[in-house]
Formats: sequence, structure tokens, C-alpha cells
Amino acid sequence: MYSSKYQKTLVILLSLSWGFVFLDRQAITYIMPMLVEEFGMNMAEVGSITMWCSLAFAFSGIIFGVIADRTGYRKRILIPFLFLGAIFSGLTAVSSTIFMLIVIRFLVGFFEGPVYPLQTTMMQLQTDPKRFAINVGYISMGGVIFAAIIGPVMVTQLAYWFNWHLAFIITATPAFIVALIIAFYAKEVDRKQVLASRDEKASTWSQFTELIKYRNFVICLILQLFVMSASWAGIAYQSVYWVQLGGFTQEQFGLFMTIYGVIGICYNLFAPRIADKFGRRPTCAGLFFLFIIPYILMYFSASIPVFIVFLILGPIQTFLIQLIQGIIGNESIPAHLRSTNTSILMGVGEFLGAAIIVRILGSLADAFGLPSVFLVAAIASLIGGLISLALKETNPNKKVPSEQSVAA
Repeated sequence: MYSSKYQKTLVILLSLSWGFVFLDRQAITYIMPMLVEEFGMNMAEVGSITMWCSLAFAFSGIIFGVIADRTGYRKRILIPFLFLGAIFSGLTAVSSTIFMLIVIRFLVGFFEGPVYPLQTTMMQLQTDPKRFAINVGYISMGGVIFAAIIGPVMVTQLAYWFNWHLAFIITATPAFIVALIIAFYAKEVDRKQVLASRDEKASTWSQFTELIKYRNFVICLILQLFVMSASWAGIAYQSVYWVQLGGFTQEQFGLFMTIYGVIGICYNLFAPRIADKFGRRPTCAGLFFLFIIPYILMYFSASIPVFIVFLILGPIQTFLIQLIQGIIGNESIPAHLRSTNTSILMGVGEFLGAAIIVRILGSLADAFGLPSVFLVAAIASLIGGLISLALKETNPNKKVPSEQSVAA
């Protein structure tokens, strides 16, 4: 068993790392109105930038998540991806055309795709399993702090006072530094523990077929489509929506998004405890249903009261995604499948929700106006909430996952 000091430090480092990685990925969305103006982009092209980054994120996450489970390694795969993700995020600064911007963001997505599944499964194997949901909340909270609190203000102010090129270089630097610390401090996982329940002769295909036997895996796979579609509809288009239709300046929107991030912290602090007390299934469904409210209101109005509701309920997605792919997903299956599980859940959500659907929504916005994007997001949230009710409970304080996770 690892020491208490090591466990706490590891969670802090992984939380910081995921925070900076998520900041690298989302920084472009905060200054998108500026890029739209400089490059003369329409909403379909805005969607294309997000799509190609998300496609790379999805495929890379799945491929290297499977490799991690096949080899039993975590750290030795994680470290180079952290370094390369930071480097290419910084290189976004040299983009001079839309094509160049798409290529570089594709590479950012490719190198950042495996980070989350590797980090969560690494943490699960090296920390107290009873604190797994809370620790996932801390990792998610790192993303909220740096991508949704510090990020919007820092990126928009740097872009306003200097230029957007410098903003990308500065935001990429902390991710590189934390990667260096993790490389020296973190320990590799116990490969024997990872591979103990796996048949050494099992093929990669057999890992997929084994996962399908678990009912929650199938349901979480479907939920990922809807939660990522709803979340990335907001992430990709909300800054343009509130600047163009809400009347905010880009700098004002960045400042207000800090409040969004602070509220996101609250969700990541308290929602895991609610999930521990009342169960994963009702928490997941409840968050989905609450997530409908800001989007349906944004379809009808870009008013100040609607913006306030958006600030309060929009941050739900910062924990809901982690609940599905990080907590319920991993609690439903054995250790030797967890990186594969998380990678597939994340990959499917990224491929369909954050890439294909977001690109389609860009064309929808060009044809019917930006509010139509948020109507689709509201419908996706409603469907996700209804499907969540079919989940089997995985809370270790209520039931033993191994006894109830496999599909009948």
C-alpha cells in the first residue's frame, strides 16, 4: 500500500496536470470570437476546428488506452503524451491559416487523448479505492480551476492586451512543467495487479467483447454520446453566442466565466459526496435533468437572467462527464479493463459528441441561427437523463460492483 503522503501528492499532481491539459484544449474556445474575426470563419469552420481536435482525441485515447491495459503500464505511456500535448498546444501560436490551425489542434487532441484514462486508472491503482469518487472529483476540479476559472480570464486578457499567439504559449508552459514533476515523482503501477485478472492470450478484440458483457458499460457508452453532445455544444459555441447575441465583449465574457468555474468547483466538491450518499444512478439522472434548463432558456433568449441561469447550472457538465466515464464506468468492470473502458467511453463521446455532432451543429447554426445549437443540447440532456435511469448502482457503499455489473 502506498503511503498517505504519496497518495495525496499524486492526486494533487494529477489534478494539476489534467487542469493544464484541459486548459490547453479549451483555451481556443475563449478567444474564438477573435479568431472568427481574424480568419473570417463561419460557424461550420468553427465546428471543424473542434471536430478534428476531438477526432484525434478520441482515436488516440482508445488506441493507447487499450495498449495500456495490454501492457499493464500507465506512467511510461502517460509522460510522453503530457509533454507532446503541451508542446503542440504552444505551437498553436504559429498558426497563420485555418488549415494550419486545424492541423495543429488535431495534434493537440492526439497527444492529449490518452491522458485522462491513464491518470484515473493510475490513481485508482495507487490510492484508497474508497476515496475513488472523491479523488476523481479532485482531478475534475483541477480541470475546472485552470480551464474554467483561471483560463477564461487569463487567455482573454492576454489576447486583448498582447495577442492570441502569446496566450497559447503562456497557457502551454505550466502543463509542460507539471509533466516534468510527475515524470520524476510518480511511480509506475504494479503491472501484476493490472494483469492479474486478464488472460495473457486474450486478444484486443476479446477485451471489447468482454466489456460489452457489462450492462453499465453499454449504457455509459450511450450516455457519453448525449453528455458530450450537450457539453461541447456549449463549449464550442457559447462564447460566440454571448458575444454576438448577448452583447458582451470578449473580455467581459472571460471574466464572467470565472464565476462559471467557481460554481463548477462546487459541483466537483459536493456532487461526489451526493453520489456516495444517494447513489450514482439518481445523481447522474438528476444532473442530466438540471442540465436541460440553461440550454432550453438559451434557445429562447440571450438575456441577462438567462445568462445567470447559465452561470449557475452550466457547470454541471464539469462533473457529469467524470461521473459517467471516470466513476460509474470504472466501478463497473475489473481492473484489467479499466483503461480500455475509460478510453472507449471517452473516445466514443469525443468522436460522436464532441466531433461529429459539434461539426453538424456549426452548419445548423449557419442555417437556422446560433440558438438552434442549444435546443439540440437541451434535447440531448433530456434523453441522457432518461437513459441514466437504466444504470445499475455501482456505489461501493451500497452494493458490490462485481456482483451486479455484468449484464444478465
